[in-house]
Amino acid sequence: TSGPHPHRLGLRHLRSIAGIGSKGPHLSLAPRIAVLGDCNIDAWFLVTALPAWGHVTMSESTQLLAGGKGLNSALACAHMGADVTLLSVIGDDAWGSVLRTQILALTEAVEFGASSGGTSGSLETDFLLTVQAPTPVCGVLTNEKRDPAYIGTKRLTHWNSVRSIEPWTAALTECNALVVSLEPPLAILTEAIAIAEGPAGIRPTDRRAPARSGRRDRPPRSLLKRI
Repeated sequence: TSGPHPHRLGLRHLRSIAGIGSKGPHLSLAPRIAVLGDCNIDAWFLVTALPAWGHVTMSESTQLLAGGKGLNSALACAHMGADVTLLSVIGDDAWGSVLRTQILALTEAVEFGASSGGTSGSLETDFLLTVQAPTPVCGVLTNEKRDPAYIGTKRLTHWNSVRSIEPWTAALTECNALVVSLEPPLAILTEAIAIAEGPAGIRPTDRRAPARSGRRDRPPRSLLKRI
């Protein structure tokens, strides 16, 4: 097809969000983007029908995959050419070990894409916090048409174990843009946005999840006005 490559369009959009010009010497600068959000293990099953109580449904394929809106957003930005820092939380259990291994493999894939002449940037994972809590696991059931059904928890309680985001201060103050999802507690989001805005006055971007009925901690208007 004719026209600019979609990855270049994506990188141009990221530079625009980050306040980096698209002309002149700044064209070669990769935007520094911090992504604050969740990451979890997806237990993925390919099935022909949904399970019924008291019956066994056979799966034709099963995988354990790293997922979560925070991680997915970070990977998307990195593949479009940004230098990304992921700010998230992982439990100290066996699922957490699997998740770290999966994320490391994805990070290496981003670096391989960049070294092979692609448009990929980088994904920094040194700011992942380990907490004494269970790592979230989401069950994903799909059929051949990729219609999804999910099994998971509405509350990501492991975020409650985060006592301070001081370890993220450097990443938040040095980024050109902050991308947030609304799974973390609002107190953490508000503090992170305040640090990131700082003297540079960056504008955070919301990677919002679908609305959840009955959720009590909806973002206040004062927070949403800053996004």
